[in-house]
Amino acid sequence: MRTCLAFWGLLTVMAALFSCSAAGPQQDSKALAARTVYQSSTCSPNIQEPCARWIQNRRELAALFAAKRRSPDGRGLPAALRDFSFADAGLLLVHMGRKSTSGYSLELLPQSVRRTGHTAVINLKWNAPAADAMVAQVITHPCILIRLPKNGFSGIRVLDSRGRIRVRAERPAESN
Repeated sequence: MRTCLAFWGLLTVMAALFSCSAAGPQQDSKALAARTVYQSSTCSPNIQEPCARWIQNRRELAALFAAKRRSPDGRGLPAALRDFSFADAGLLLVHMGRKSTSGYSLELLPQSVRRTGHTAVINLKWNAPAADAMVAQVITHPCILIRLPKNGFSGIRVLDSRGRIRVRAERPAESN
């Protein structure tokens, strides 16, 4: 009988603790308008490890492609980015780093970008070839550029489809 009472007492205390932690302050969560503006398996070869970086102006965008296209004046920009307006949006570069085969890519999941508190949370599908897949033996640098609104967040977290944090970034204050 004492064992039974002890068990129910412990269960009651645990339930009370979990309900208190779950009832903590709720952060606001709001969907952010986002869309893919560029994807490639041959992004900047200077980036070796997975990373995320906020691009807030044309100069930063041109510098990103200068290493790839050897065109520091920005004429080497892909067509989809030549007329990109930074007036009310910026670009988030998410790079998988250096990969030793083909078959890697990043994909923005539908309705998967939210602002929670002061952080933008982006869910991406990190595609990788199956272990037994026939793939080309070639060095790739997969990346994606995502258009996001400029305001409403300062931190950025990129999650995979399992909810694991893959990379983080900060959105710096505007520079002229």
